[in-house]
Amino acid sequence: MKRTVAVLYGGASGEHEVSIKSAFNILSNIDYTQFDAKPIFIDKENKWFEQGTFQAAPRTESQLVATHPTTFNPFELESLVDVVFPITHGPFGEDGRLQSILDYINVPYVGCGVLESAVSMDKGTTKDLFVANNIPQGQYQYFYENDYAVSKDSILTDIETQLGYPCFIKPANLGSSVGINKATNRAELVYALEVAFNHDNKVVVEEFIKAREVEIGVLGNGPYTLSSIGEIETSADFYDYDAKYVSTEGNKMLIPTSLPSEVEAEIRMYAEKVAKVINVKGLSRIDFFYSEETNRIMVNEINTLPGFTKYSMYPMLFGDIGIEYKDLITQLIDLAVANHKTKKLYSQLVTK
Repeated sequence: MKRTVAVLYGGASGEHEVSIKSAFNILSNIDYTQFDAKPIFIDKENKWFEQGTFQAAPRTESQLVATHPTTFNPFELESLVDVVFPITHGPFGEDGRLQSILDYINVPYVGCGVLESAVSMDKGTTKDLFVANNIPQGQYQYFYENDYAVSKDSILTDIETQLGYPCFIKPANLGSSVGINKATNRAELVYALEVAFNHDNKVVVEEFIKAREVEIGVLGNGPYTLSSIGEIETSADFYDYDAKYVSTEGNKMLIPTSLPSEVEAEIRMYAEKVAKVINVKGLSRIDFFYSEETNRIMVNEINTLPGFTKYSMYPMLFGDIGIEYKDLITQLIDLAVANHKTKKLYSQLVTK
């Protein structure tokens, strides 16, 4: 008997358009011999719209987006679907808030739970967790908008003293490189902070690391299956939103990499450690820096809801070890159901 999968996409974050692309690719590749798909669109005001049930792939991305005629109550999900595949990147979809709703209505869903999602979404909190677990990374600082308003000069001076130029400025709770800028002087730093604060009231500043950027995918609820390691080469100044999704012709995805075997082994060891520290469920992508000058490996960040667009590394990395897109989606759905059975969300409320 077929299972019905709700694919949630869109959302109120700056990654709305990326989410649409991811959803289209999932709906184009899901195994319709095993599943019916129910796309549910979430607009930029977090209003939900039901799009009926798909038993075959949508023809175009435009067709998918244009078809959301009926408002939808998320609390009806449990009675209508067997499992939810949220592909809502960014705040409200990837940071634990949506996951808490799905837990509340007791429906299985793909990916990490509330705590894992929230911790991983906040780059400052994640970095503090890595420090506590002796996971190597670059130097960083983070602070809040109200502190910056009160102590702007001292914060700028501290960044210049501790991190220097160039440095990278990021909203703490956003992905897909939205709102990220590189600063090479104070004027650029001030501008970059203003941009980041337009997206989040917490900002992370990181030292510049001259290194190769490599990524690895994680699959499972523990123990984990690790993908091949991929490397990103881009003609852009850095791998920002435009490089990822707009001007992609200047990018090269090297899968597998040409890294020395001992370096790959160390990356895999740290990827496993990060996954266990975060308690990854279902999927994640972990990004690393590898400095050839110092022979150092450093974790950049973890993404618990990586992109599924046609340019996204996560499905390509698993394709390289023989897990094709359609099978990857099936495994993630099965992992969601298995994980839900272990949660015991309401068992403590049951009385004899």
